[in-house]
Amino acid sequence: MKKVLILSVIAMLALSVMALASTANAHVLSNNPYGSANLVQAGPTCSSSSLTVYSVIGIEQGFVATATSYDASFCGATGNPLNSSAYSSDGYLLASLSVESNMATITVGVSYTLTGPTGDLTGDLSGLNPSNNSSQVLPLTDGSLSTPWSGTLKVIGPSHIQQWVAAGDYKLATTFTITPQNTF
Repeated sequence: MKKVLILSVIAMLALSVMALASTANAHVLSNNPYGSANLVQAGPTCSSSSLTVYSVIGIEQGFVATATSYDASFCGATGNPLNSSAYSSDGYLLASLSVESNMATITVGVSYTLTGPTGDLTGDLSGLNPSNNSSQVLPLTDGSLSTPWSGTLKVIGPSHIQQWVAAGDYKLATTFTITPQNTF
């Protein structure tokens, strides 16, 4: 009976050592939405062991933006431009958005609201560039550790409006919606 008891104890100790040896294998636990949370374990040992884990450092896209509006005036009798702070053959510069970011592209949505006297000025503004309620990817240029990527989005109005449109001040509210492009 004594031998059986001693053999049973030895067998149980052997099973315990085997169980400890099997938990010494390393394993990885992943539960981080920005990458993975790594957990590496080693079981009891009397010799040296090396454990390596890798951390993911996620950097989200950020930006600094400045929106600027520009005024323009037209002759009501001829529909020709009178003055503006910026005019080209494409038309008047009515608004612009300057963006600096730590990424080479950024998504910008553009929408407009026009208020003012009665008269059909809305049709004249249908050619705004970018087009009404648009969303586009704005490519930014340059960019380095010391200088951010940068770019400008311009809203160009008409170079001519309909004659005899009602006199007064029309207000074009331009809304820029900037959305970072974070992909994790």
